[in-house]
Amino acid sequence: MSEPLTTAEIQIQVNWNHYMELIEFVILAYDYLLTFDLEIERFWKRDTKRLAAILFFVNRYLTLLGNIPFVLFFRPGLILRYRDILIYVVQINISILFLLRMHAIYGGSKRIAGFLGVVLMGMMVNNVVQLYLADRTGPAAVDLPSASAQVGTIPSFSDTQFGLSVDWNIYGYISRGIGTVVMRDGLMYFGIITLATLANILAFALGTEFTKGLLPIFSNIISSVMMSRLMLNLREDHLNETQISGLIFANNEFGKAATSLFGSNTKDATIMKTAFLTTIVALACTVSAFVTPQVRDGSSSSSTIDDTTILNYALTLEYLESAFYTGALSSFSQDDFTNDGLPEWARGRFEQIAAHEQAHVELLSNALGSNATQACTYSFPYTSPSSFAALSQLLEGVGVSAYAGAAQYITNKEYLTAAAVILSTEARHAAWIAGPVNKENPWSGSLDTPLGLSVVYTLAAQFITGCPSSNPSLPVKAFPALTFDNASPGQATNVTADGVNAEGQYVAFFSGLATSFVQVQNGQVVVPNNSLAYAVLSSSNTTADDSTITAGVAVLSFPFNSNGTSSSSTGDSSMNVVD
Repeated sequence: MSEPLTTAEIQIQVNWNHYMELIEFVILAYDYLLTFDLEIERFWKRDTKRLAAILFFVNRYLTLLGNIPFVLFFRPGLILRYRDILIYVVQINISILFLLRMHAIYGGSKRIAGFLGVVLMGMMVNNVVQLYLADRTGPAAVDLPSASAQVGTIPSFSDTQFGLSVDWNIYGYISRGIGTVVMRDGLMYFGIITLATLANILAFALGTEFTKGLLPIFSNIISSVMMSRLMLNLREDHLNETQISGLIFANNEFGKAATSLFGSNTKDATIMKTAFLTTIVALACTVSAFVTPQVRDGSSSSSTIDDTTILNYALTLEYLESAFYTGALSSFSQDDFTNDGLPEWARGRFEQIAAHEQAHVELLSNALGSNATQACTYSFPYTSPSSFAALSQLLEGVGVSAYAGAAQYITNKEYLTAAAVILSTEARHAAWIAGPVNKENPWSGSLDTPLGLSVVYTLAAQFITGCPSSNPSLPVKAFPALTFDNASPGQATNVTADGVNAEGQYVAFFSGLATSFVQVQNGQVVVPNNSLAYAVLSSSNTTADDSTITAGVAVLSFPFNSNGTSSSSTGDSSMNVVD
């Protein structure tokens, strides 16, 4: 399963999509200006009320005006639905024109019309289903084309048309001439559209997530432009073989060979230039789809992380924290706290923190509504108020890192603000517990450490004993345990992983915004000089993500006093790492 794009990578893809849409509009506008005089002569000066003329105008102007760039900057969710509908309407209109043309060249055959009508009805049903199933709502919507729908609509119909056209022309090209076969019967147009849609299918099937959405832009406009050109040529009463050579090969190196076969050019010499230009560009995009590297964030195994997913991820953690504090406070009295050496005011503050965590649960649950996940059952290893306080310090620290790491996926500004104020409150909890309660450093450095979804889930999963089967799944996985034996900063330390041979692999240490990789040699690694680090075992020395992490997560905490003097500490995956 592929991994999600980061917010920055999504923005890059959206920008490229906008650039391609601008190129699309420029090509359409250029083609329109290039052939406008032919449109006037061959359509406006004749009967404009015939079905073929009406369909021609719909194809020509709906495609052109519907893709005016300024439309793209309206409401994101609405424009996505609009563009899907526009693509489908244009495709169906082109397919009807295809059907009428094939019906005509087959001498009005009812069988051909019926066969193509069945194919067209199937295409229309597919379009309706695609529109119904498409998720184009909510704050996570981004401006990407509906590539998957296009793979099943125009390609199937145009390929059918191309096959019928080839079948017709194999037996008739000698009597009608190669020019008539290519231009008036539409073999060339159907062939170009088939090539473009084939390129679209290949890009969708073999390309990366970044390139899958780009080629349908060209595929759609090529279909529209080719149909307009075919209709214009059909309205030319005196089109002959000499003119055809000029229409196809005007003003290029191929023109010399074409002229020797068909004759010299005419005043319409440039009518096919843009058609071949767009085809070449589309095919070039197909090639780029195969060689463009995939860039991934690496914090999850899902390629579709939306705001609902992230809120449920946060709610899962808040349920755990709320249960953690509620259970401890119901187990230990005020006397238990003071007898265990904790300040007499500590329990009252923990009661306030418990209320905060419950408020976070309610805030996230209300935001999610019916989509909210439900609480699980938990088991925590504290046996005394002091062990509870030690574990709470680490839980709050992980909570801060969880919100910091998940922020990149949130697209709704209101949700992002809510996450930010929860994060700042969690950070206050962590600092208070570490400082006044546990008499340690209230911060680990100048920057907190953002953690990926699966890394955080691995730390939380050890306390979860069961969850309702109705809960939505999260794009996370838990890794095998990673253990350090008497870890000390700057010293070689034994490291082991459950069920995994760590030798030769790399331990990735996350601290602040930096990640350092140290190879395991003879079962040992040298621990960096950081006051707090989260460690995972990775098969790569450059990347630590869901595809490379083989074990983890160990929390290495090395407290320091006001003079900066640190002490050693052990580290393992159960987070019992504080001296």
